[in-house]
Amino acid sequence: MLTATPTVIAVSLTPLQRRFVAHANEVHPNTALLSTSMVREVCTRAGMNLPQWLTNDRRYREARGLYRLPVVTDRTVPTVVAPKPEAPKPADAADAPVGVTMRVPRIDPTFVPYGVYGDVERIIGSRRFHSMWINGLQGMGKSFIVEQACAKHGREYIFEQFSAETSEDDMIGGFRLIGGETVWVDGPIVVAMKRGAVLCLDEADRATHRILGVQRALEGEPLYIKKTNTWVYPAEGFTVFATANTKGQGDETGKFVGTNVLNSAFLDRFYETVTHEYPPEAVEVEILNRVAAAYSLTNHTTFVTALVRWANQTRRNFEIGTCTEVISTRRLTQAIRCYAMYGDRIKSVTRILGRFDEATRTDLTAAYKLFDAEVNDEARKAAALADSLAHPPSEAQVAPDAPDAAVATPVATPVAPVATPVAHRSSRRKPKAAPTPSIPATLIPVPTAPVPPVPQGLLCPF
Repeated sequence: MLTATPTVIAVSLTPLQRRFVAHANEVHPNTALLSTSMVREVCTRAGMNLPQWLTNDRRYREARGLYRLPVVTDRTVPTVVAPKPEAPKPADAADAPVGVTMRVPRIDPTFVPYGVYGDVERIIGSRRFHSMWINGLQGMGKSFIVEQACAKHGREYIFEQFSAETSEDDMIGGFRLIGGETVWVDGPIVVAMKRGAVLCLDEADRATHRILGVQRALEGEPLYIKKTNTWVYPAEGFTVFATANTKGQGDETGKFVGTNVLNSAFLDRFYETVTHEYPPEAVEVEILNRVAAAYSLTNHTTFVTALVRWANQTRRNFEIGTCTEVISTRRLTQAIRCYAMYGDRIKSVTRILGRFDEATRTDLTAAYKLFDAEVNDEARKAAALADSLAHPPSEAQVAPDAPDAAVATPVATPVAPVATPVAHRSSRRKPKAAPTPSIPATLIPVPTAPVPPVPQGLLCPF
């Protein structure tokens, strides 16, 4: 055992640093010099990360692999190097976990609450454990509602996206090589349990049997870590949300490649399973209006209305099987962003449909034109112009204001018969056709009758 003889360092420590010093004094009493193995032993018993504030600070480094344990006081020893300004961090975040996406989200001005948001917000605000599985089609904001509920209550939010490669080691933690040393690093589930944070498991139906070791955490129970022989107890406020396109029973439509049939015991851990739907028409209009306001658009009202009506019709047809694709809310917000960039409605619509095949893209674009009044008006003018060129009006229609055309009545005058010489057959020629008079654009009639509404069920015939 190493004993302390050199000078004692007295500094003011954070609550997390004080906690490490207290555990070190319990594990190694009457010891001020700690080796790297002794530091790891303290961290393992206390369930803490490696104290980089101790190992990386030259004030505490006595020799290579040997560190001096500071004495806790209320004063701070002045140092030669001035402290660098740090960005604001959540409480007890002096040692930020490695490899974990953790933050307190900001309130998004474009967010409009609807659907199951009220239940999600109530769970997060209660600071009680209550796991929930949220499923629904793509682009409706399933994980977004969890994020914004955390933003409203100022809660720490940890986001983890599943894939077929996600394993128990990724979720619970493992030994990592940091600074030339192999140290234990907590995974997102362990960090969320220790900090009492909200954990969101995105694309949860892409997981495999490799993550079954986290099942106890999904019930809010203590989690045993075999590699460190420690127990992790969930702090107050810890809870879990899972978002997915399916309910963990696979995908029969073939639209969500990579989703799996999950273990029933894994799915049974979640307290409840809810389905999040696309927003009602009024809510979706408000969402698009807020996105347009974020881009300072002013001439977007009719465009927004046409987009929402068009998307709702495709969704209804998708449900009954007459349409193979669905237009999501995310896709509509992208149309607003394209419109802010190009200022062209049809171009914006065709750009957001670019990922579909040509036949689908053509049909959906034609379907959109039925809902846009301005596009319909331009189409009527083009159709009227084409019809007028194909069927030119008579001379009386071209010049209706001639004074003799409407008043004078022609009088039949007898004409003496005139002998017409018979020409040789070979000298006969066909008379030349009279040239078609040009029609001014201002004289072409334009229909003004409104476009009749499109009956439901006739859109998107593919």
